[in-house]
Amino acid sequence: MKASLTQSLRIGALALFGSASFAAAQPLQWEGYNVFTNEEVEINVGFDPTTSTTFTSLVVDENTNNDFPADESLLWIRENHEDTIPEEGIPETYSALGEPGDKYYFLPGLSPFPDEIYHGFAAYSVNSGQLESPFALELTDFAGPGNVLIWSNFDEPPIIDSTRSPGSYGAISMVPDDHLHRNWGFTERGIYRLTFAVSANLFGTSDPAPSVPSDYLYLIDPYPHHWWQVRHFGSNAVEPAAALDAPTAAPGIPNLFAYAFGLEPANPSPADLPQMVLEQVGPDRHAALQVRMPGGEPERDDRSDLIYQVEATSDLSGTWDVLVAGEDYTWQVAGLDHDDTPLMRAVLADTVDSTPARFLRLRLILVTD
Repeated sequence: MKASLTQSLRIGALALFGSASFAAAQPLQWEGYNVFTNEEVEINVGFDPTTSTTFTSLVVDENTNNDFPADESLLWIRENHEDTIPEEGIPETYSALGEPGDKYYFLPGLSPFPDEIYHGFAAYSVNSGQLESPFALELTDFAGPGNVLIWSNFDEPPIIDSTRSPGSYGAISMVPDDHLHRNWGFTERGIYRLTFAVSANLFGTSDPAPSVPSDYLYLIDPYPHHWWQVRHFGSNAVEPAAALDAPTAAPGIPNLFAYAFGLEPANPSPADLPQMVLEQVGPDRHAALQVRMPGGEPERDDRSDLIYQVEATSDLSGTWDVLVAGEDYTWQVAGLDHDDTPLMRAVLADTVDSTPARFLRLRLILVTD
């Protein structure tokens, strides 16, 4: 279906048997991020003895010699993680996942398929005698379009539930050199930011160990515009300022325009917005709308969730007619703009001399399921 934003100009339990086998893998590289798609990847607790401080990072395939900072990492949970809540329902304590028949995105704690992320927790970088056991890895902050639950099995309440009050989302209990996996569920597509921090006392004391919180970004079956938001806003892609209907730094130019026309939201130029031009075809002149169409990377920010709809009117006080591509106008390549962004022209089929004066505009329609 078409979203309202338009503007003109596999349930699981750890009681299951089986284990996953993953070959050593390296994440994809994108815009300075390590993008995880099908690896065994754990949020790993560490301890710095020089500062007596705890921290977290990501570890792949239990390889503690190759950890990845949280602020340089993305977890891309693709469409193949989509599952359905069974018709027989789930316990009331799991109502935040949805109703029977609802779709959600499931990361199993055991036996994932080879092309899925196997996501867990570890404390490989904490040695005995550094922290009191057990200690806790807490979800301290959360932002996203839906809910997140982490659990062992349905006989027990969720370990972590983002619908609880801030400060009481929940925590994973751990010991030094720990390694465990749990089930994860995300209820909606989009960008999530989960902030984890360690709650622990220094060994042999009641003194809390200072903890450096880390933000982890999860892209759940993302639309192309979600990649664009992460590219330009980073971990703040979940904030209101990154919404497509939010303004850029230039008055009158929303983020939707910046996304559609390849503008920098921090410094967009009005000169890069669509322009009315004349296209000379032999002896005839045709009105045209020249538009920057940046395209993008397949499966990422390729703008496939946008419709560029050309409309016209002969009277600004009247209605606007939707023009039909291939009949009323044709898209034609018009070279490259000053920054090498591709230019396209919507060239009207009628000549300037054969039709009354007309005004053109471009309506942007964001398409989501």
